[in-house]
Parts: sequence; structure tokens; C-alpha cells
Amino acid sequence: MTKNDDSAYQLREFIYLDDESINGHLSSLGVGLQTSRTKTAEDENESESHFSATIPTPWTNIGGGGRHRSTDREGTEQQIDITVPYRFQELLRQIDGISEIKDPDIEDVERGDVIEISGTVKPMSLFRLELAAGAINTLTEESKKAGEVITDDNSGEENVSEEEIDASEAFIEMSENVIGNRVPVRLDTDRGHSYATVLKRNYLRVPTKHAFAQAREYTLFGRVEEKIERGKKWHPVDMMRLTGEFAHDAEEGIDDFNKGLQEAAKGMDVILQEEDLTLMGPANVIYPIGLFW
Repeated sequence: MTKNDDSAYQLREFIYLDDESINGHLSSLGVGLQTSRTKTAEDENESESHFSATIPTPWTNIGGGGRHRSTDREGTEQQIDITVPYRFQELLRQIDGISEIKDPDIEDVERGDVIEISGTVKPMSLFRLELAAGAINTLTEESKKAGEVITDDNSGEENVSEEEIDASEAFIEMSENVIGNRVPVRLDTDRGHSYATVLKRNYLRVPTKHAFAQAREYTLFGRVEEKIERGKKWHPVDMMRLTGEFAHDAEEGIDDFNKGLQEAAKGMDVILQEEDLTLMGPANVIYPIGLFW
């Protein structure tokens, strides 16, 4: 699928935009990194003057007059910053000139292919629990600020127990230690295909709790990083995938890790299904460049 001018130029609200990746891809295509451009405007100022003259003669005075118009042109220059979304648009234009942007839902793709795909996005694994833990903490903090105790109408007990608060804080710390700067999400399309991608926190343009608090439809732009064969599993946590490459009992260890997450999630009243923990092939893992709606 080749992006034409009509589809390339459209309104986009970016959730994620990898500045470094955009600059790197533009450079690899021979496009210099432009940080600003100059816009020149020219103003015209018109002035008019009147003149008259009289020449005496023996018979009479001969007079005459007229008007004179002059135009002055004044040029002004304005420096316009080149933003990351602007460079993203330039990247689309450059790719459109030499290649095609594929829709992996309907086209065969290989590693390195540039793709754009839309679907429902939701967080995976520890990242999903991290968001839930953050929500519990926020709820507790807001109730304390208001000087109120949130109670269950039926039981008269607090909705958020001390154990749940402790568990939520532990999970936030655990998530930061285990997944660090890279947060995994999955994208499911209407055609029943699934994709996974790992986003870098520092390139997210909105808070995670706003972007992924609930499953929402986004468009993912990036490149195919890995193809998952039929029957194979992809684990969204980098540390677990690394363990799977070297440990003899890796599969058993990963299963135990996932079961531990599910048990802990129950204590936070969060449901973790199998699709939240692994991506089953056939599927594609996408290197993300932009995520938007």
C-alpha cells in the first residue's frame, strides 16, 4: 500500500513519537537534519506626492502639476522551528518517493518493511499492572486530599485496603526495575490479527495513564522487527525473552513468572488473561516510530 498525498497529509494526535528514530531514518535516506527554516515575507508601502509649478511669461503664467507615486518593498524573515511531527511528515514523504508503506493485515511483510496498522491497543504484562497500581495510588491520594474515606456501601469497609496500597506500590517499583524504560503494548485488528510493540517511556507525548487506561484504537507506524511463527510465543518483558535465549528451563521459568503475575493481579482486583502475558504466533513485533489517532 503506497501512501499518496491525500492520505499522508492528515490530522494526527501523537501518543508516541520516536525523535531519534525519525532523525536516523531521514539521515539514512540522505535528508539532512533540519531544525528550523526561514519564511520570508515582503511588504509593499506605496507613497504619493503632489507637485505643481508656475512659469511666468509676458502674456500669462503657465502652470502645471501632477502626482508622483513610489513603492518601497520591505522584506522580513521569520525563523520557524521544525518540530518532530513535521519531520515525521517529511519521513512519510521521503518513503513514499522510494518505497511503499504496507498494511500487514492484508499484505505479506518481512523484517524491515515499513508498516502502518490500526487497531485496539492495550498494555501487556507488568505494564498493565503498573497502570492499575498507579490508579489505586491516585485514588487513595485524592481521597486523602479531600479528607474523605471511600467506603463500600454494602460492607462499610474501605474499598482500598492497606494491603492493596502496599501491593500497588510494590508493583510500581517492580515494574520500574524489570521493564524500565520500555513498556509493552499489543494491537489487535478487526481482521483478528495481533501485533506487539515496545514503547520507550521518554518518547511518550502523553501520560501513560491517559493513553492506556482503557483499550483504545490507535494507528501504529513503524517497521517489522520480528516475525513470530505459528505456535511460537513472544514474551513482552525484555528480561524474560533474554532468559529464554540462555536458560535451559526458560519456558518453565517464564510460565512461573506469568502465574505469579496473575496471582498478584488478583490481589489488586485486576484480571490478566493469557493474551495480556504473551503474543502467540503467527504475529509480528513492530519497532515503533509513531503511535497516533
